[in-house]
Parts: sequence; C-alpha cells; structure tokens
Amino acid sequence: MTDAITGERLLGRSKRRPYYIRAPRYDRRSAGSLTLYSLCHALNRLGEDAFMVLTTPGYAGSGPSHLNAPFLTREVADLHFEQGRVPIIVSPEAIAFGDDSGLRVLYALNYPGFAGGARAVPASADVVVAYAANIAKALERCDGVLFLPVSEPDYWTPAPVEAPRNGDCAYLGKRLSLHKTGLPDGLEVERVITRETARPEVLRILRVSRVLHVFENTALAAEALLCGCPVACHFNETFPNLIAEQELGLDGVVLDPTDLNSVTQAEATVGRFRARYLSSIATVPDQVRNFIAMTQGAVPRYKPSAHSRCRSYRERPRSIAGPNGSSS
Repeated sequence: MTDAITGERLLGRSKRRPYYIRAPRYDRRSAGSLTLYSLCHALNRLGEDAFMVLTTPGYAGSGPSHLNAPFLTREVADLHFEQGRVPIIVSPEAIAFGDDSGLRVLYALNYPGFAGGARAVPASADVVVAYAANIAKALERCDGVLFLPVSEPDYWTPAPVEAPRNGDCAYLGKRLSLHKTGLPDGLEVERVITRETARPEVLRILRVSRVLHVFENTALAAEALLCGCPVACHFNETFPNLIAEQELGLDGVVLDPTDLNSVTQAEATVGRFRARYLSSIATVPDQVRNFIAMTQGAVPRYKPSAHSRCRSYRERPRSIAGPNGSSS
C-alpha cells in the first residue's frame, strides 16, 4: 500500500472497497466462527476497512474483545454507499448470498454440501476462495486458498511437567449434538469431550490422555496435537480426510485407529507438529495480502443502485451491535 493511500485512510478518506464479512454471532467453540472473525481482524490490521455483518436474527451482543472485528452499522454502510465504495461481501458456504450489491466472495470453509453448505459454487460468486487445499480440490472452481490457523499455540501446550499419559479420550461434537449418538461400538475411552466441556477442562484432558479420537474435522484435533496428544481419525461419509492435512501435515495423526503401529508412529511424531503449526501462522500476513490484492482488483457483476444499498443490514437496525458493543 502506497504512502498516499495510507494517508487517505488515516484521514478517513479511503477509496478502497470495504469488506463486509457475513457470519453468525461469535462462538469461540466454532472453528468457522473463529476463522471469519479472525479474517476481519487481519484485514483491519493490514490497513483495510473490514466489518462483521451478523446473520443471527435479534442478536445485539458484542464481538470478541481480543479481535478488531467491529459489527457493521447502518450509518457506516450508508457512508460507504455515499462515497461510492462498493463493498466486498465475504460469505462462507453455509450462508447464502443476500441481494446486496457488491463483489461477492465465497469463502469455502468446508467441503461442498457439508454442514448445511451449498453443494455447488453459487453462480453469483465473483471470487471463490477455499480455506485449505483439500477443499479447493473439491470445488468446481477456485481462485485461491486462504488458510488461517485459529487455535492458540500459547494456550494449547503440553503440561509444564510431563507425566506418563494414560487412557484415551474422545470428542463427540456433532456426533452428539446433531446425530444424538455416542461412542461407536467397541471403542472404550476414559474421558469424553463435548461442545459443552469447559475450555480449561479440555486442556486438562488433552494434557493427560494418550490419544484423542475424533469423528469429524475439528480445530480440537490441532489443539490436541499442540498439547502433545496424538489424534486418531475415525473417517466416515462426512469425514473423508483431514481438511488441513496439506497445510499442517500428518505428524501425530493416527489414520487407522485399529493399527497399533500407526498409533506408535503417531506417538513418536506428535512432537514435530508444533513447529509445523507455527510455520503456518508465519504465512498468514502474506496470504491475507494476496487475498486483498485478488479481491480489490476483481470486478463485481452486480453494481450498486439507489435501491440496493446494504438492504439486508437495514432490515435489523436495532439488532446489529456497533464496534463498542452497543446496538445501532
């Protein structure tokens, strides 16, 4: 970004397109939520104007205090329109594009058709970006990959004093909350983690367990590996592989839980995962800069008109919180 552009931004006269990132209310337990709010934060840190557009009806709370991810207000949206700044609307695959005009960016966080997402790339998407290389391969068209590792390596660490690990644990996640099922027949574990398990308790479990069993793609897998706990993958129709295996590798991962040699190999390599994870974090600034260049330079199919300015944001003027958490 040139000094002239930077100066314009500092004086509140930026001509660059703002980013409107559509997402439900913030949920620390959701990797998708963390990714979308973290993208907004990263864009703002790199000098862009980025805002969250809530898709949770009636919610007037605040966003995460540790991220620069302000909620879009009607006043801000109207100002952008008056300035002729056509927004870049970023939406994950599970949230359909509205009828707002702007550059429409599909940010595919999961495989097509998974977790309630669209089975095909919407024709209205101007730019398509995948969260990981494996997702990109599954899309009929994709313009790039933007991998944002959202787990906190300073929090998810091995125990300060390592002790022998004993007993396995399992994460039931969607298996319990959506499918109302428990552990598969024949699998016995000493500890169970669900979406309701408190974060400190999850950390404690991952620090003492021998292996974590997972049945879906989840950020908890990376968090377990950061804690030094190998992860056993029970692949199924909705869990064909690890989404980020190309970005993070397979150190510490058990691909066949019935193979004792695979478990032994995972125990021997899990210590290498942290370095790979930290390396992936180091690539984030350049990845986001590439995303900015791609989207700022793209041409939207739908031009704004006097009747299409941020219509969906006007529908809930009292349910959208401002940057300080107050309702607008």
